[in-house]
Amino acid sequence: MPRPRHPSRAEVESTVAKLALAYGWEHHHARCAGITQDGYIDGFPADVLYRDGCLLFVLTAAADGDLTLPEARWATRLGAVQVVEAKVVRCVDLQALAQFLRMRPPGRTGSAAAEYAETAGSGRRVAGSSRR
Repeated sequence: MPRPRHPSRAEVESTVAKLALAYGWEHHHARCAGITQDGYIDGFPADVLYRDGCLLFVLTAAADGDLTLPEARWATRLGAVQVVEAKVVRCVDLQALAQFLRMRPPGRTGSAAAEYAETAGSGRRVAGSSRR
């Protein structure tokens, strides 16, 4: 008896997109996600979904259900995330971003948008901050 054919990675990713649309999720698919500039696999998820304050990273596993080592690392890291922040970086803000990244100790939780706004010093409103 022939073995059932498993869907390809492309077919799974297409189904993820269709499900996201059907259930009202915003969907972003990166064509070369998980691949570094050098062509090495880094395992980052290709699909990101958003709805009602929920950000969901979708990793597509092989037919046997196994993730590559880099994919498993990202799955573990993303599953442990406690804070998600968004930053808009303008060319004049690069020093402020560098200071924010340098000052933020590993493992720290909580929003640091106000700290970033303090270091930005541009006088413009920084996303996630009430400071002007």
